[in-house]
Amino acid sequence: MVAVAVAPVEISCVGSAVDGSGTVWQISHQMLSEVAESYDPQVHVAPILINHDVDRGNFGLVESLSFDGRSLLAVPHKVDPEFAEWVNDGRDCRQGSIPLIVPRIPFRACGP
Repeated sequence: MVAVAVAPVEISCVGSAVDGSGTVWQISHQMLSEVAESYDPQVHVAPILINHDVDRGNFGLVESLSFDGRSLLAVPHKVDPEFAEWVNDGRDCRQGSIPLIVPRIPFRACGP
């Protein structure tokens, strides 16, 4: 995979979110802050997926996470050039997702 620079991507924000099964989650500042602080790519590197579909392969990896007080931001790396173009052109990437393994946090995957 060719390394292509991509701007940080908002993958979640404080407020209500509905998962694929229709469950409504209340995402708090504390939850997102904990996710950002605990993300360690040395333990688990989150792949960038479309529609949580692991069979399609990944479109890159998440190098780091940060929380800006409102949004959880992912810094992608080793990004597929087509996906990089979507993000950098500001196209709708709401079907993108990243599976996360975070203790005590109820979600396994999140996306914009």
